[in-house]
Amino acid sequence: MKNGTISSRASIVQRSKGQSAVEQSAYISRTSLYSDYYGMTYNRTAKEDLVGAGVLLPEHAPPEFEDRAVLWNSVEKNEKAKNAQLARSLKYSLPNEWDEATARQVMECFIKEQFVDKGMCADYGIHRSYNDKGQPNLHIHILLTLRPLNEDGTWGAKSRKEYVLDADGNRIPNASGKGYKSRKVNVIDWNEKGKAKEWRNAIADVINATNEKAGIAERVDPRSYKDRGIPLIPTIHLGERASALERKGIWTERGNINRAIEKYNAMIMKIYGFISELKEELKKGVFKFVFERKSRTEKDCIQSINQSFCTGTKIRDSDRIGDVAETKVRNGCKTDFSICTEI
Repeated sequence: MKNGTISSRASIVQRSKGQSAVEQSAYISRTSLYSDYYGMTYNRTAKEDLVGAGVLLPEHAPPEFEDRAVLWNSVEKNEKAKNAQLARSLKYSLPNEWDEATARQVMECFIKEQFVDKGMCADYGIHRSYNDKGQPNLHIHILLTLRPLNEDGTWGAKSRKEYVLDADGNRIPNASGKGYKSRKVNVIDWNEKGKAKEWRNAIADVINATNEKAGIAERVDPRSYKDRGIPLIPTIHLGERASALERKGIWTERGNINRAIEKYNAMIMKIYGFISELKEELKKGVFKFVFERKSRTEKDCIQSINQSFCTGTKIRDSDRIGDVAETKVRNGCKTDFSICTEI
C-alpha cells in the first residue's frame, strides 16, 4: 500500500482456463494440496512470507469444510461443466505498519462481516512479501465460494430460470415457436455488478478505522485514480512466475512495463506537486499571477504527456518512455507553466 491507495484485484477462478480452486487455496495458504478433479498435487510451500491463514464458514456449513482441501475438492466435484466458475479470488493491500496479530484479527472480522455472514465459505492467506528493493508488501488473498449452501450443507444453485412476461403477465413464445423466452436470475447478490466496489469501500473503512485507533497517520482512499481525477496508470499484475524472476534480479517484460508505468507516474506526480505549490502561493497572497486567456491548463499539459506516452512508444521500452515524458516536462510543460508571471 502506498500513496494512500488500496491496491486490489478481483477475479474468478475458471476451469476453462485450466485453473483450480484447490491450487488457488494451496497458493494463498502456502500449503501442499491434492486436487481430486485434476489428479495432481499443488505444492506451494516454497515461499516463507505467510503471516496467517484460515478458513471461515457460515453456521450451516459442514464442519469438515474447515479443512481447505475438503472444501475446495467438494466445490470442484460439484461443478460438472468444463467451463465452470469455481471460486472468487480477491486481493487487497494492507498497511505495512500492521503486525501479524492486528492483520489477522482485523481481517477475520472483515471477512466474517462481508462474506461469511452472507453465506459464503472463505479461505484466506495474509502474506508479507518483499520486492527487489527490500520494501515490504503486506496483503491478503481471499478465496470465496460462488454457490450458497443449503441448510443441509449441500451446494445450492447459483441462479434460477425466470420467464419473460408480456404486459398482460403471459409468457412470451420464442421466435422458433418452441418454448418461451426466459432469463437467468441470480439466487444471491454476490455476483451483482458493483459488489467489488462495495467490498473495496468496506475494507478502506476498516483500514482507516484501525489506523486511527493505532495512531497510524495514513488514511486510504478506496476510489481509483480515474475516479479521483488523477491521470495515473495502474501497474499490472506480475504473476507468480514473473515475480519469482524479478526477485532474483531477472527483468521480465511485465516487470519492464511496471517500471515504465512507475517512471511515468512519478513525472505526473511531480507536475501535480508543482501545481499544488502554485495554488498554495495564490492562497497565501504572496504572489499575484496573470494567466493568459489562451494558455493551456495543467490538464492540457498532462494530456500532452499522456499523448506522448501512448503515441509511437512501445510500453516495454522503459527508458524511451521516461525520456519522452521527461522531455515533455522540460520543454513542453515548463513553457506552459511560464504563463504565470509575477507582477
